[in-house]
Amino acid sequence: MTAAEFCRVIAEIESSNVATAWGDGGRAMGRYQVHPAWVWTYATAFKLPPADFEKWDDWVFGLVAQFFAHYSTADGPLEVAMRFHLGHLSRMSDAEWDGEYAAKFVEAAVQLGIALG
Repeated sequence: MTAAEFCRVIAEIESSNVATAWGDGGRAMGRYQVHPAWVWTYATAFKLPPADFEKWDDWVFGLVAQFFAHYSTADGPLEVAMRFHLGHLSRMSDAEWDGEYAAKFVEAAVQLGIALG
C-alpha cells in the first residue's frame, strides 16, 4: 500500500471522501476528519507548514501521507490506520483495538481495489 492509497482508504472510512465533512461535535474536519491538535502535532513533527495558497485538503493529504510513510516503516497499514484512529499504537491483541474500524479499513481497501500488503 502506498501513502496515497492509505489516504484514499482513510478518506473513505472517515468521511465517505467528503472534503467538507465535519464530525466529532465540530472538532474534526475534512475528508480525513482530523482535529486541530492532530494537524498541529504532525505539521510540527514533520516540519510541513502549508505552502502559500495551498488548499487545506491538499495540505492535510500531505500530512496524512507523511504520517503513513513515517509509521509504516515499523507497522503494517492496518496498524497505522489504527494509530491514526486512536491516536496511539495499538495491536490486535490490545483491549482498545477497534475491530469495527479495522473491518471498515479492510472493506474500503477492497472496494477501492487497494491491496493491504
